[in-house]
This record gives sequence, structure tokens and C-alpha cells, in this order.
Amino acid sequence: TATERSTTAHLRLETALNRGRSGLWDWALETGQIDWSNSMFNMLGYAPSGDVLSIDDLDAILHPSNTDLALKARALRKARKGQLEATVRLLHANGQWRWIHLHAEVIRLPGAKLRLIGAANDITERRRFERKTTEANRHLRESIEAVSDAFALWDSKGTLVASNDGFNRFKALSRSGDLHGNDGNALCPFDMELCAAHLLSNETNEDGLPIEKPLICGLPDDRWFQVTVRSTY
Repeated sequence: TATERSTTAHLRLETALNRGRSGLWDWALETGQIDWSNSMFNMLGYAPSGDVLSIDDLDAILHPSNTDLALKARALRKARKGQLEATVRLLHANGQWRWIHLHAEVIRLPGAKLRLIGAANDITERRRFERKTTEANRHLRESIEAVSDAFALWDSKGTLVASNDGFNRFKALSRSGDLHGNDGNALCPFDMELCAAHLLSNETNEDGLPIEKPLICGLPDDRWFQVTVRSTY
């Protein structure tokens, strides 16, 4: 029957939303009432009540730094059109804050009723990963700068990935960010092909790892320095 098909379709939708850690929002802009899908409640650890939420209900679980969400909704109501893209923190039932990304659009229903309808995605784990990646990059940057010798890292295509100020001084550049992503042969103060040939000719130890053999290289300005090359896989 039509009722059974509707029930099955609703169950499929809720299952997909739950698996994707997503939820649906239906925000009545005229009254301020908000209708959540069951998956939205589940995502935040609350039991679905079947009741609509009020602005006060939303404010109770909205992080204090995200109080502008209601202002954005009012602006959309005034414009009577538009889209909402926002990242907010909502309070989980376990007391932890979850990062939620909202994307919705103003829809005009029959009777000139304005509703803000869209989806919400839990991006907490992605935010944690981005924060850890940023922290790891900062530690790597600090470790590279702590090396007293000139240090540079190229990828397999010869593109400069990272370097410290000791290396940058060979090129009279003050910021390593000015160098990265460029061709290594143009930026390297020594002959990269010579170093590569030296690396390929390295003997290996009993573990099959290359034995490092430093090179003594000269620059056009009569400076001399020792180069140690190591390949990573």
C-alpha cells in the first residue's frame, strides 16, 4: 500500500542518515520552530521525541560562540530567499561538544510559508584530524628549524617540500614558504643530479639500507660545504 511504501522509504532514509552521521533540519522561519529527523537526535545522543524544537531549545544546546545562528536565520527570513552554510557546536547528551556543519536553503511552501530546510553533518572527527595534522606540521616545522645544519626535503619529482632557514640562506631568501612547491634544481645551491648519482651509487649495509657517503660541494661564490643525501620511501 501507499502507507507501507511511505513507511519503508522513511526507514531507509533514517537508516542512511544514521550511517552517515547526518540529520535533517526543517526550520519554520515564521514561527521559529525546528523539526529534526530522528537521526539528528541520535547523532547528538538524545532520544527522538517527535516534538518540534523551539529557539530556546536550540539555544540550550548551542555553544555560546555560535549565537549568531539565529541572526542568520532572521536575515534569511527577511530576504525571503538564500542559503545557510554554517559550522556550529552542539552539546551532545554525554556533555561533549560536537562540531556540526549545516547547509540549508530557504524554501517557500504553499501558503507563503518560509522554511529553512537542509542537512546537518557531524564533522567532529574531521576537525580533530585537522587539528592533529596542524599540530604535527607545527612540530615538524619546529624540528626542522632546530637542525643546526642546512636541511631540505624534496619529493620524488624534485619539488621542494620543506626546508629550514639554514638552507634558505644559501638562496638569500628569508622565508621557507617562498621556496616550497618549486623545482628543486632551480633552488638547490648544489648539483642535485650529482647528489642523486651519488645516492644511487651508495653501497648498502647488511640490512639492505644505503650507506651514507657525504659529498663535498662548492658554490660559485667559493663557499664549500658537505652534503649528506638520504632517500626515504
